[in-house]
Amino acid sequence: MGAPEEPPAASIQALRPAHDPRTLIVTIRGLIDRSAAARLGDEVGDLLRATGASLVVCDVGGVTQANADAVDAVCRVRLAARRYGCRLRLRHASPELVDLLDLMGLCDVVDDGSGFDRQG
Repeated sequence: MGAPEEPPAASIQALRPAHDPRTLIVTIRGLIDRSAAARLGDEVGDLLRATGASLVVCDVGGVTQANADAVDAVCRVRLAARRYGCRLRLRHASPELVDLLDLMGLCDVVDDGSGFDRQG
């Protein structure tokens, strides 16, 4: 019997839809730990600086575990978006992640009026 497989490390993928070049779609997948949360926030900031997008759609449906580090990553993405004058929309947020954001009093921090698009 082999050792249990570790969840994949956090990764980010970004694309700009041809029909809406002012939108940046960022997909975050894997297990987010403390160092990954900081890195993801920095990467989104770099992408926003390079693209000039006005809306970040952050798809968190591939995040393997809703935990404090995942919340930290979402907040860092929100901070990067705010620095560049962008709105943020979470897509495919698991009920667990939304509950954690709510429990930590952060739903209003990441929900800038464009809302959450929940999984399920």
